[in-house]
Amino acid sequence: SSGFSRANPYYMLPQGRVVQVAAMNSREILALLIDISGVGLYEKKREESLKILEDSQRKKVKVDEILGNINSKLTELEEECEELKEYQ
Repeated sequence: SSGFSRANPYYMLPQGRVVQVAAMNSREILALLIDISGVGLYEKKREESLKILEDSQRKKVKVDEILGNINSKLTELEEECEELKEYQ
């Protein structure tokens, strides 16, 4: 955690942290801003959601294949049923 209070809408630096932030390089400052803004949490949730979406799409493809097999088998059985009715 960055040490900032989300309850404070102004995100003031805690005492002693000013010098630490001033000494940071640009990459560290960017990481701090991402942490403060909540973008990191958003990105994490987005990645999790994308994984769930990919899993769902894979499962849908599998279900569609199974449904296709069932429908073709059903068609065959209906044709066989019609043939059997002719012999009765």
